[in-house]
Amino acid sequence: MTQTSNELAISGTSSTGLVLSNDTMDKAFRMAEMMASGRATVPKHLQGSAADCMAVTLQALQWNMSPFAVAQKTHLVNGTLGYEAQLIIAVLQSTGAIVGEFEYEYQGDGDNLQCRAGATPRGKTQIKWGEWLALKSITTKNSPLWKTNPRQQIAYLQAKNWSRLYTPGAILGVYTPDELAHPQPVEKHMGPVDEVKDPYPQDQFEANFLKWKEVITGGRKTADQLIAFTYSRNPNLEFTEEQVKKLRALDLKPAAAAQQEVTDVQPKSTPAADAPTLSPEKLQADMAAATDLEKLYELGSLLDAIPDEAQRLRLNEVFDARVAELEGQ
Repeated sequence: MTQTSNELAISGTSSTGLVLSNDTMDKAFRMAEMMASGRATVPKHLQGSAADCMAVTLQALQWNMSPFAVAQKTHLVNGTLGYEAQLIIAVLQSTGAIVGEFEYEYQGDGDNLQCRAGATPRGKTQIKWGEWLALKSITTKNSPLWKTNPRQQIAYLQAKNWSRLYTPGAILGVYTPDELAHPQPVEKHMGPVDEVKDPYPQDQFEANFLKWKEVITGGRKTADQLIAFTYSRNPNLEFTEEQVKKLRALDLKPAAAAQQEVTDVQPKSTPAADAPTLSPEKLQADMAAATDLEKLYELGSLLDAIPDEAQRLRLNEVFDARVAELEGQ
């Protein structure tokens, strides 16, 4: 087992790179099967499920962490796998997304206790602080430690909130159990008036809807995952209730039927004029010219269509480097 774990130690590898490497995927699958047969070493919700263990293994590889250690920090909530806030803090440190450790400041006590978390993002020299959060404003408190050690629990929560704001790419959109227990991806922001988000422009929503439909019905993301991803890239905008319903309805549609709808409503234009060419040279140039992460990830979804494996791996390196550049701006 030690040899397998060492062979699987891959630092800074993207999900695309992992999937494209047959050797790594084969080793990861063997690790997943080993995990699924465990009893004391993996939590009950992962026992006997090689597929779920495979998902945890791939996530651990991207974080350069032990799959067994990551598995112990997962929980099954409403049928969805959640990751503990304690793990998210460790991820930010192990991936180098932050310099040093988190710092916490407190004020007040009892129900009036407030906390804020701060850390220094990679490439920066000064600490960035999150907003203050009051203990009495927290509605989801699943752990008994909220009563016995509220300072620790609110610190964990604030570190997670900080990571959502400043380093969303490092945690790759994973959710913690408290978020999954009461998922609220589209509720109105309840903070100060000057923090209320603007509604997502309807014309922009319609322009992106066909692309999002393919992503959801193709199984690459659920509607809520896409919504959370879009929020991380457009933090000042918020989907309307009707827009959310329209996206979530796609989770229930068969991919073939949804694809037919896409075909039926496509504008009457020459396909070559709308879709970027799949030549490696053109794709590399387009990625280098991309000025925002949403456009870059759209181009990254085309990597699988490059037939030559060596070219795919080279372009994947270009993609990862460009993501790092845009996230560091």
